[in-house]
Amino acid sequence: MTIVTNSPYSQKISTGFQAEQRGAVLIVSLLILLVMTLIGVTAMTTSNVEQKMSGNQSDLNVAFQSAEAALRDAEAYIQSIAAVSAFNGGTTGLYTTTATVDPFANATWSSSSSRGYSGTLTDAGTAPRYVIQLVKIGAPDPLMISNTGDGTGNSAVNTFRITARATGKTSNSYTYLQEHYGRAM
Repeated sequence: MTIVTNSPYSQKISTGFQAEQRGAVLIVSLLILLVMTLIGVTAMTTSNVEQKMSGNQSDLNVAFQSAEAALRDAEAYIQSIAAVSAFNGGTTGLYTTTATVDPFANATWSSSSSRGYSGTLTDAGTAPRYVIQLVKIGAPDPLMISNTGDGTGNSAVNTFRITARATGKTSNSYTYLQEHYGRAM
């Protein structure tokens, strides 16, 4: 087999396009790859942020439900006491009308200054705590709570302020709830 190199058929045929192409396809494909990478990174970042937001919302819901449970526990405690003489100034989480209660101070939520939730919560990181302050003896407070509790409305109503503090699944989130509760004694 003989290869003829000077044959008119073996010459390179130039159409003029090869001289104009200088790697434009490579540049365009690299730009498309860069845009696709940016879209992928943005989607992953958005997914991580959404996952953190849903975790925080779940933690907040657990804290809120725990604080609600503590309020119900405090109401049950108020229903169980016979007289307001149990309110001794805060050593057991029961504060008098003249006591100053700072719900945002850590000392308020110690085991000697507040009451712990008596039930069991499975999702909460720590058991919620609450304090009860006697607001007014024998008359409705400015909220005009009347005919509440277990009385028939014939006796005077003692008004209590219940403040509950609870954490979620972690101790990073706190929920504070406060309510006024009246009971005729």
